[in-house]
Amino acid sequence: MILSVCIPTYNRFDCLSELLDLLINEIIKYNISDICEICISDNCSEDKTNEYIHYLSSKYPFIRVKRNEVNLGFAINILNVATMAKGDFIWFFSDDDLIIEGSLKKVIDLLSKELEKVCAVYVNWIYFTNCNGTNSVIENMGTGFRQNDINICEVNRNELLEMTNHKCTFMSSNIVKKEIFIKNLSNDLVGRSTFPHFEYMMRSLTNNDRILLVSEPLIMARAFNQYYDVNNTIWSGISKMLQEFRLAGFSGSAIKKAKRHTAKEIAISAILAKSKSLMEAKSKILILEAFYYDCKVELYLCKLAYILPVKILNNIVYLCKKIKKFFNAFM
Repeated sequence: MILSVCIPTYNRFDCLSELLDLLINEIIKYNISDICEICISDNCSEDKTNEYIHYLSSKYPFIRVKRNEVNLGFAINILNVATMAKGDFIWFFSDDDLIIEGSLKKVIDLLSKELEKVCAVYVNWIYFTNCNGTNSVIENMGTGFRQNDINICEVNRNELLEMTNHKCTFMSSNIVKKEIFIKNLSNDLVGRSTFPHFEYMMRSLTNNDRILLVSEPLIMARAFNQYYDVNNTIWSGISKMLQEFRLAGFSGSAIKKAKRHTAKEIAISAILAKSKSLMEAKSKILILEAFYYDCKVELYLCKLAYILPVKILNNIVYLCKKIKKFFNAFM
């Protein structure tokens, strides 16, 4: 078995059933049921999830399911679904995202060629929304991370963090070798980590381990998700998570770059959502873009950016520059 698509789920029957339909069709179409399986850990859902996944598992031998008797929380459910896997690699997949047609076969082919050499794979995505029962790609949101001229490039974990910033935490992009992932599992992230799946994965890798970054979008990520407030989640969790990465051996420069770019990106998103006019939004964004500010200052500055008037924000940035210039003169 090469690949286990591992899906932790809770109360998302509608989204999960749509994803499973796509995965099942891919496995049957490309006749890969002997090398690819689907593992689902249901965290005691209260909707139709349990009945549905057990029906599918009775119909398709390549689907295996497990139901927790009580809701154990997201972190424990990640551990549960990982231990179910029989594949050489685990592809963690969110129950509300979708796979692009042909992507499962592409991942299988890539892993087959790199089976002994690669420790993890990180794949790109596009955003979609469902309007009146129809899925539509949101063209102006672009891809999850910036696409490279080379579709598949080799990186280490520090380079992955630098290139994708906070978006490296997107669960459906994470594929990791099972034997590496399983050996470092523990319950210490329960109730503490915002992104336990990614922290578990990055803990498992050393700075010398080979990660393949796939620039081609293979996943459709559900935008404007009612279950997930991206801005609040990132603001509350990213700073703490990056500090934990420092303790896990990530380089200071990779953490600093990720923190800076994340803060700016989330601030721009908030500015666009909260500004009274497009002109006001553009003015604030230009102010932020023009100032390559200090990592500690930026988190507060970016959070205030969509609250303060342009004139006050400009004065704060000007003052920050003066202070930075003053201290640089003595260094």
